[in-house]
Amino acid sequence: MATIRRPATTGRARPAAPRRRGGLSLAHHEGAITMAKEEIARGAHPDATALARQIVTAQQGEIDAIRKMLDRL
Repeated sequence: MATIRRPATTGRARPAAPRRRGGLSLAHHEGAITMAKEEIARGAHPDATALARQIVTAQQGEIDAIRKMLDRL
């Protein structure tokens, strides 16, 4: 039975797939902020605008975390 070996790597690997997923996640979270800001600017219902403010804060936290993760790759 043949042994499957992984190729040796040197230096620090920069995996493409996690960076690509991170980029897609950034776009997703940035889109949520864009929509929430639209609600804040034009919303007529106080509960919806309050939720939109919470979304902006939460999504910005996610964006910051993703950027930190991408910096470590």
